[in-house]
Amino acid sequence: MRKETFRYTFDVLAAFPRARAHARGSGWITYLAERDGMPYMIVDSRMLADRYEEGDPILDNMVTVISFEDEIERDDYLAEHERRAERYRETVSF
Repeated sequence: MRKETFRYTFDVLAAFPRARAHARGSGWITYLAERDGMPYMIVDSRMLADRYEEGDPILDNMVTVISFEDEIERDDYLAEHERRAERYRETVSF
């Protein structure tokens, strides 16, 4: 697994034209994609960019692209993320 971050000007759909939305939250979208036979997950939080002034370092990290060796590694990563999210939801539920 390899992570790279990109500036808010990074065009996710141009880089990954067949990316498909996987999950959405407040200010972010997660996409799943494949390129050159390699699976990817892209976390796109560019919709939050207008909250920051140009020059703010956070604008350099608005898109995270994670590449995986294979589908199994990506599926394992997504499953672990879902387990963590479920544990978090259990701690904050009323």
